[in-house]
Amino acid sequence: MKSGLYLPISSLPDKFGCGSLGYEAESFIKFLSVAKQSYWDIGTITYLSSFAIDSLLVDLDYFVEKGLLCQQDLVCEKKNCLDIDHAREIKLKLFSKAYVNYFAQPNIASYHDFCDLNKEWLDDYALFCAVKLLTNKSWLDWDDDIKFATEQGKIKYNKLCEEEIEYYKFEQYILREQFVQVFNKATQANIKLIGQISQSVPLESADVWANQNIFLLGSDKLPKYKVDLAKTKCENTIYPAYNYKALANSTYLSQKLDYAKQLFDIIKVNDLSMTLKVVAIDIKRPKIKKIITNRRFSIDKLLIGLKNQIIVEAQNIGKTYKKMLTHLAIPTANTFKKDIISPRNSYANCVCYLEVDKSLDDLTHINEVKTQIEDLFASSWDEIIINMQDLSCLDGVINKNDNYMAQAKEQSSLQAQRIADLTAKYNR
Repeated sequence: MKSGLYLPISSLPDKFGCGSLGYEAESFIKFLSVAKQSYWDIGTITYLSSFAIDSLLVDLDYFVEKGLLCQQDLVCEKKNCLDIDHAREIKLKLFSKAYVNYFAQPNIASYHDFCDLNKEWLDDYALFCAVKLLTNKSWLDWDDDIKFATEQGKIKYNKLCEEEIEYYKFEQYILREQFVQVFNKATQANIKLIGQISQSVPLESADVWANQNIFLLGSDKLPKYKVDLAKTKCENTIYPAYNYKALANSTYLSQKLDYAKQLFDIIKVNDLSMTLKVVAIDIKRPKIKKIITNRRFSIDKLLIGLKNQIIVEAQNIGKTYKKMLTHLAIPTANTFKKDIISPRNSYANCVCYLEVDKSLDDLTHINEVKTQIEDLFASSWDEIIINMQDLSCLDGVINKNDNYMAQAKEQSSLQAQRIADLTAKYNR
């Protein structure tokens, strides 16, 4: 039996207002090691594409080490909480400066090697970002030649946005290099990284623009249907439904899973039901819902190839997929708030995530959460994952922030020892 912690990289302590793939990530790996943990679920790290790492996660100290920035460049107002807007502004400015200095160097062969190896997704992603920057518009409002991703339109805008395209490729080259460093540090510490990918894709993404045929889009490229995710936090984001016939003849999902396989020890797949059946809302008639069923595409062959490197979010996957996953012996991830040690919940081949209710913050509730955490360690689940925020309850506090930055750093060693004690006590 093993255990791990969930903490998005962006929530690590960082003076710029957003955690990074640098010292903070390496420090947390040391924390996990001291706490005797086996897994780090880093959440989702992509932005505008299923293949591109979010530039917010860049470690700016890396550029100082490489001589692309000086230490003075990193002087800024220190942030003690998550501030995405501040972080994006600062990091974009310094990333751009490092880009100029990088291309002044004589030997950049490794950059070109990266571009060649990732050409299949990188070219479209960089072009998408460059045209968004040039037009300051949604891709749905671009001129038809580039809106419809025609070959002629791509050639035209590749020339118009040549330098910007190079910049966005450079971003991904640096981010991949930094992520590999974090991955290697985790491997050395015997920590496995869990990364999350979703089968639902936002309309405003390079994925949809570059693969328009595999989604149910109208002649104007507006979705005919959007996936009904109204009960999620992303209810204001449009997720177009798949065109299953086209998806069956596409390599999109296999590329997506293969790419994730390169980055993570374990891939946690969310919204797997998207590849089988969706409840979709008619865009023009929002009150009308339609069930779109996949009769042409099977994902089981893709999952078999990742059998030892994948877990699937169990929520709403339905009986058909549950049977398939059981047959393939692929683990599922179940999230529970209560009854976590009940025999009926201790499914075989399953990872248990604890979700704590933060609606209350009195002492009774804190003690209840502390009990839940210990019960989970004592349970019969093979693998358990606890949200890092919830561990503040071990110190008598409920952390309602969206990030870990607000927790005092000096608590870390004490928290690590407490987790290590629980891990040893229940032989995890």
